[in-house]
Amino acid sequence: MATMTFSAVRENLRDAVELARTEAVFIEDPDRCVAVLISPERYDELMEALEDAQDVAAIRVDES
Repeated sequence: MATMTFSAVRENLRDAVELARTEAVFIEDPDRCVAVLISPERYDELMEALEDAQDVAAIRVDES
């Protein structure tokens, strides 16, 4: 996990995108995280895991 300020990302977008290929980049304003930059591959993995979890939850509801 890496952390960058919003202004640092704005000034170094190419570097932030490159870093996001290997780890999540948390983008922060002075007091909070405002976004997370991840690779398309990681996004796909997360979406697939979410869909799998939703399928399991739906099966559990149907079994009740």
